[in-house]
Amino acid sequence: MNILVFTGFSGFTQRTHAMCKLIKNENPESKITKLVYGRENFNFLRKHNESLYEEIICIEDLIDDLYNNKKNFSQEEIDLIESKIDHSLTHIAYCERTLVQHTSNLAYSRRFSQSEIINQICGIVKFVESYVINNDIIYAYTCASPVSEALYYFSKRYKKRFITPFETRLDYRWSLIDNNRDFHPQILDFYKKGIITKEGKEIINSFTAKLNNNIKNEIESNFQKAIIADKQLNLKNITRFLFNLLKSNKSQSFIHPNKFQIILKNIKIIFTTKMEHFYLKNELPKEKYIYLPLSLIPEASLLIRGLKYYDTLSFIKSISAEIPFGFKLVVREHPSMAGRNDISFYREVSKIFNVHLISYKVNPHKVLKKSDAIITVTGSTGFEAASIGKKVILFGHPIYSMINTIYKVDDISDLGDVLRRKWTLENVKQQEIEVFKYGSAVISGTSIRDNEKILWTKESRNEDILKIDREIYKEFNRIVKKINK
Repeated sequence: MNILVFTGFSGFTQRTHAMCKLIKNENPESKITKLVYGRENFNFLRKHNESLYEEIICIEDLIDDLYNNKKNFSQEEIDLIESKIDHSLTHIAYCERTLVQHTSNLAYSRRFSQSEIINQICGIVKFVESYVINNDIIYAYTCASPVSEALYYFSKRYKKRFITPFETRLDYRWSLIDNNRDFHPQILDFYKKGIITKEGKEIINSFTAKLNNNIKNEIESNFQKAIIADKQLNLKNITRFLFNLLKSNKSQSFIHPNKFQIILKNIKIIFTTKMEHFYLKNELPKEKYIYLPLSLIPEASLLIRGLKYYDTLSFIKSISAEIPFGFKLVVREHPSMAGRNDISFYREVSKIFNVHLISYKVNPHKVLKKSDAIITVTGSTGFEAASIGKKVILFGHPIYSMINTIYKVDDISDLGDVLRRKWTLENVKQQEIEVFKYGSAVISGTSIRDNEKILWTKESRNEDILKIDREIYKEFNRIVKKINK
């Protein structure tokens, strides 16, 4: 069995390495190839190879090679690649923020022309194709890059089994799925049966009770608090900044921000955090309102699974034109964007007569509870709103979009009609039932609980084999055995 494993940042290199050890222990004849983002991650894998891998490829080395050895792809070649993956290469390019840089205000040391972007994307996709062809199982640590997109679409073409972990947005549970769209077939099948289990009801009641007591996802909350703390002007942060600025890091990509850009970025953060209070309010409006929580920018789930809404300002303006007259649209800044959005963005949003822009410091649950409805593309706040009986309108397709009482809108022009529909006590009661069904479906069968809250934390860089690794491998192995039958 030949296995291609794509891995990268946030400790997933260590976690997939541990899983590969488990694969080799039980299936020593398996041949594993690793594609890895990050030179530090690449060096870690080379150091700890222990004959685990047939080959380890660093994506940054591939990108450097494509940049230094430019190839002019003809339109015929581009069309051929698109026909093979049956997907837009433009969309794949958009999910790489370092190439298509206008989707955020992040600074990089190099900007790319259209021909350079074409060269990079076509080169990456063609490179990935050969590795998909020569492997039986394709495992991607996440679906958030041109590499993972190419892996998925070529897996479909060449009928290879694609496996990737996705969060279920509930109880620190993950699910291994066969697609890049946050679509969980097994969970959906169970949900459609309409079964409410005792465990499913308990997990939702626990989730709702924590929400009502201002207790959200611990990993997400700690991450957001750390980002805000890191932007405070104090001796600790200044010392850390100077140390990182002065040290030499040979593993950095050639497009990594230069020292001047890093200094400028931090000056901008200080300036923005000092000025944002002129635009970000700390109180809710007196009027009835619709709630729109902003997302992190750039956000992979948006660039891949909600691309047409990536322009936040345009999205806000379009929604403001559809809400009922007399209502406000309450827009709350994302905590992780503290100091990162331009003041000019806040100024433009504040000009819209029926928009009320509030600070990330305002309690999100308080905003949610007092709202008439919530709008999001793929954000977890939509599920939180559904669990407390609120009307939810989605423009994307996150896992919880399977809940029948949640409105799915594909065209903003349809939003006004949905917002004007009555949301009665009967709707609230029915939604409670649907959320119980969803909770029961999530914990049924094959979902994996991250009991120690390892993934997406610093603990995920632990080099040992952890319980979560064994749980993921157990489910991975079940899927593989099912394929081989």
